[in-house]
Amino acid sequence: MKTLKRLLPVTLALALLLTSCAQSGGGASSSAGSSADGSTSAAAPDGSAPDASAPVDDVQLDDVYMDRFELGEVIINGEDIILDGSEDGGEDGDVSLEDGDVPLAATPMPMPEASGTQVKENSRAKIDYSNIKDGYVMVNFTGTTKTRLKVQVSCPTPKLVYTYDLQAGAWTTFPLSDGSGSYTVTILENTSGSKYAQVLSTKFDAQLTDEFAPFLRPNQYVDYSAAEKTMAKAKELAGRNICVNAVAPGFIETEMTQALPQKAREAAVASIPMGRMGSPRDVAELVAFLAGDRSDYITGQVICVDGGIV
Repeated sequence: MKTLKRLLPVTLALALLLTSCAQSGGGASSSAGSSADGSTSAAAPDGSAPDASAPVDDVQLDDVYMDRFELGEVIINGEDIILDGSEDGGEDGDVSLEDGDVPLAATPMPMPEASGTQVKENSRAKIDYSNIKDGYVMVNFTGTTKTRLKVQVSCPTPKLVYTYDLQAGAWTTFPLSDGSGSYTVTILENTSGSKYAQVLSTKFDAQLTDEFAPFLRPNQYVDYSAAEKTMAKAKELAGRNICVNAVAPGFIETEMTQALPQKAREAAVASIPMGRMGSPRDVAELVAFLAGDRSDYITGQVICVDGGIV
């Protein structure tokens, strides 16, 4: 961005002079006035014309209101701009931002994609691990079933296994939240009770480009789609005085975050402006407020509880 530099600061002076002068004597009133050349004359007590040679008391300025202020260079994000009035500026009151690049929108949120370059599949399911460097794998159960489906992600940390629910007929994204290393992703189908049968499984070695990559896209760990759904439902129910809001926690001390590698935990805490992970109570306090009467005019909002992460 080109620096908008103005060499001549603007000086604005505003003076308002309100004066009144009254003389009283012998029960008669007198008045004072000014001639065209700026001199001051006073009427005689008997109403006759004033004597030009007569001395006149100094005008008192006790009631004068004068204000003077200066507006110089104003720095906004390291850029100097001019407010008005100088030779370099435009019309009075205008803010000159020519040649400036003003961002109008934030960078779009990255979305997961089943690229199809690395796929393990059979007649009933697909596992797309084309983008494991970006910290995620995608699964699609393409067959038909009336039973429950699960996905297990076995992580590089020994005995660390995440188990997720899976809906049939659509791509679902799962994070590789244990950092770089060897993962095994397995699709399971319920057979009876708590028993499951393996539908499809694959193993791969992931080298993440960034330790935060697994949390940058919507997935089973962090789902950013709540905003759109929350707003739609809030509009639908607002006429019935029903409030709909979503709570979006950041890094909270839970079994899942405790299972993160130590380096990942330290990096997560370092990224939080408040310098710590949140507690379940931090989230519960907000939920209790939103469920109470004091929030009955708040609806359609996604409220973050993340210690200031932006």
